[in-house]
Amino acid sequence: MRLLEVSDVKKQYGSGCSACIERTGDDAGTNQCPVCDTVIACANVNLTVDAGEVLGIVGESGSGKSSLAELIALEKDDEGEVAGDVSYTEYEGNLLAIDYQTRHELKNTHLSLVHQHIRDGLELEFSGGGNVAEKLLSAGWRRYDDVRERVRSLFDATEIPVDRMDDPTHTYSGGMQRRVQIARALANNPDIIILDEPTAGLDVSVQARVLDMFRR
Repeated sequence: MRLLEVSDVKKQYGSGCSACIERTGDDAGTNQCPVCDTVIACANVNLTVDAGEVLGIVGESGSGKSSLAELIALEKDDEGEVAGDVSYTEYEGNLLAIDYQTRHELKNTHLSLVHQHIRDGLELEFSGGGNVAEKLLSAGWRRYDDVRERVRSLFDATEIPVDRMDDPTHTYSGGMQRRVQIARALANNPDIIILDEPTAGLDVSVQARVLDMFRR
């Protein structure tokens, strides 16, 4: 079953001009148009994802992978201009044009993003458990005991010591913070999880176990 389809997606910072696409990209060696100074984050992106499918996107640093991930994951960015179409099986219409309330609902129940940079995905002054619980509460969970139990199970699954659940996230190691972000992304069993270098900073053995967890 087709879950997601991305068609002719483009994101740029600047007004753009007719030379932008031709004068940027791999062959040009730059993502900034020499004519109008517009920065092309990504352009002419087309892809599909079916249920159960894993799709990897490979590219050099600065090639637009994170920009594309954030677009698909409905991360709000008031800067830049976006064009194209992103369709998702649980929503009728273009995800790039949805209102705030629909964006909020989809992000909390159907789509999740593990950010490349930890600080983009966590509130470091919250407890580790609080970061995960916030995702559950936003999706409608209300019973305290149910929330606590779900957070405990996610901490176990991501190999975070449960006795650290109430400690501020800024006291965790970088690897533990990364795993809190992963636990948060998994909290509501989303249909689509977008991973932006999810195992960065983790030990090799932990990387393998985390990837196995996503496969399950």
